Amino acid sequence: MAYSTRTSWHILFVFPCVLIITAPLRAFKDVLYPNFDPQEWSLIRSQGIMNRIFANHCFELFLLTFILLNIFKVWLVMFKAPLLPVTASVEESERGNAPTNESDLCLYRQIQNPESQTNTEKRYYYIQLLKLMVIYGSISACIVWFFGPSIYDRIHRDTGGHCVKHPEIPFYRICKDAGYNFKGGFKSSGHSLITTTFASCLAFETLSMWNWLVFVNSLNGLSTAVLRAGKIVLFCCLFLYITWLSVFTVTCLFYHTLGERVVGTATACAVVYCTFLRYKL
Repeated sequence: MAYSTRTSWHILFVFPCVLIITAPLRAFKDVLYPNFDPQEWSLIRSQGIMNRIFANHCFELFLLTFILLNIFKVWLVMFKAPLLPVTASVEESERGNAPTNESDLCLYRQIQNPESQTNTEKRYYYIQLLKLMVIYGSISACIVWFFGPSIYDRIHRDTGGHCVKHPEIPFYRICKDAGYNFKGGFKSSGHSLITTTFASCLAFETLSMWNWLVFVNSLNGLSTAVLRAGKIVLFCCLFLYITWLSVFTVTCLFYHTLGERVVGTATACAVVYCTFLRYKL
């Protein structure tokens, strides 16, 4: 059985589709329930458990899950995959059945040629580290720090946002941290950015792990314990993905304007596209 090389473009479209579907629902909600206050509902309020855990700690959650996925995948390939005959591996590549992204291609070469184990293993780790740097660097530049205030904070200020009664404080984050109110301007949706980016990246990484589990099992016949472990990892990733999708849906239905949500989602899709589809890291 060949390694699955199907390009998973559909992963990139899940969050934009939710954004489009929820737009008319948001409009109906605003017309039928103009005084609805999400802060009165514990599950969807900004300080609710879903937001405090899965949005406020999304950086840590994604990193932990990313590490877990890679540990399992590397262990699977290093210790459970049989070596591929060189002739067979060449034929696989010629038929286009070898992995197309750089990180999985390194692991594939690992079982093609064990003599290059050190070099291919190092290259795999370098690519995964570069992937993390692109993901975290992009998000951080938008909502955390970009040679000072973040890009989104600068846009917020430059579009008329101001700290109420404290004009000496020009940026949203500094104003809120000081306990003041910040009004006006175009506040790009950071929640749309982080949930779309992390959930979509997690989906690509989980699919990669699952492809390897299926591939190695087809070659070597994995034990029930290993298959069960793979399913547990898959379940954990799926739970986190669905939770981030839920946070995104709540954001679309109750927070930010449509334009602000579009900017956050579009930025995230650009990051995911470049990382997994354009440059195939």
